[in-house]
Amino acid sequence: CQGNANWGRGDFAAASNDFGKALAFGANAADVYYRRGQARFYEGKLALAAEDFGKAVIDRPDTGDKAYAQLWQAWTLQRLNLPLPPELQAAASADPTGAWPRPALAMLVGQMTPEQVVEQIGRKRGDDQELALAEGWFYIGQYQLNAKQPDKAREAFEKARAKGITRYIEHAAAGFELQRLGAKP
Repeated sequence: CQGNANWGRGDFAAASNDFGKALAFGANAADVYYRRGQARFYEGKLALAAEDFGKAVIDRPDTGDKAYAQLWQAWTLQRLNLPLPPELQAAASADPTGAWPRPALAMLVGQMTPEQVVEQIGRKRGDDQELALAEGWFYIGQYQLNAKQPDKAREAFEKARAKGITRYIEHAAAGFELQRLGAKP
């Protein structure tokens, strides 16, 4: 809990330390590696973050849960100019139009465009669509940052924040990205 609180305040070094302690105390490794990876990502320790996301992927038995860790792992590795592991590349290419968030993962490896991701989300209805848009705009923003398109990334992060799904990690993370881009979160 302390790690989540520190992360939400933007104290990423403390959050990373807290998540490391949680691992030592036997907390659910897949969740803790995932959250520590996010803390390390925003702390600027990208190589360590990528390692944590890789461990979270291995420890997650559910394909849907695994895809979220794979998303963070993919754009982190891309930011480091490192190749994606073959299993991540294969997973991202396997089912581009499959269950959410597979389209976002496919976008990160060039199998879909941001517009196609939004189109896929548009096929959902009601709350499912709203929730997927909150995540999707954040993932599109990460894609556009890696593509050296900060203005488009800013717009995507603003759209993620506008959804107002405050309990989602993507909502808070979009705010952190907007701060880094010099925009109002």
